[in-house]
Amino acid sequence: MNLKKMLKDKKVVNIIVIALIYMAIMGILFVVMTAKDDNVSLNNYIILNGENFYEYQDGQIKSISLLENDLSDQLFKVYRDYQYSGEYYLVQNSSKYQYMKFSKGRTNKYFVPQMPFIAMTDKIDYVDFEKEDLDDADRIDVRDLMSNKGINDIGNIDYSYKVNIDVDNDEENETIYVISNFDYVHISDNLFSIIYVRDGSDRRILEEYYFDSTNYEEFITCSLSYILDLNDNGLYTLVVSSSDDDQSVYNFYVKNNNYYKNLRLY
Repeated sequence: MNLKKMLKDKKVVNIIVIALIYMAIMGILFVVMTAKDDNVSLNNYIILNGENFYEYQDGQIKSISLLENDLSDQLFKVYRDYQYSGEYYLVQNSSKYQYMKFSKGRTNKYFVPQMPFIAMTDKIDYVDFEKEDLDDADRIDVRDLMSNKGINDIGNIDYSYKVNIDVDNDEENETIYVISNFDYVHISDNLFSIIYVRDGSDRRILEEYYFDSTNYEEFITCSLSYILDLNDNGLYTLVVSSSDDDQSVYNFYVKNNNYYKNLRLY
């Protein structure tokens, strides 16, 4: 009788031990998965045109190198030629990202990105926008701005455009002007490229470049490349590129009170 009781008690103890081990393993897995999820929520990534890599964290954007950051486990939302293409993984090759390629799932089918191209991790949203031609009122606004800068003859600005969009979620549109008078056929004496935001009666200049006809080959053009919602709160970030013949530099502007702050760290 005592032997049976002892065996029964031993069986109960074994069941309890197994249950405790199981609970301990599940607890460890929960901690690991939670830590992984927290890491994903804190680290968000943006890839521009297949050659510019950025990390967004704590309200700041910094340029990163793929030689020092492994992003192969990150799932990216990919937009090619401003159209949504799907979700892809960045593929790491033996030469450590010597060139870029993306795969659909974990398959051998992949593509190499071509411009224009943007990819972002899940918590960052892409925002569509439309470019519009300037009307007479817009041209008057541009002439007034440039006159204040000492340029009375603005030349040909026919290749300029504007974007009407609510950048600060106040239910009122701001107007983003992307203005350039560079023309290979008729080169003005005073060349300029400028991007500014008309917000009510205020103008907020994001970037501006000036040249004369003697050094037009060094001309830099600024453009509104993309608009992103980094925090899913309707406060849009304007991705502005400044380009010459060799490269493009990207900055990320968000409205901060009545000014536009560049989130990129240098």
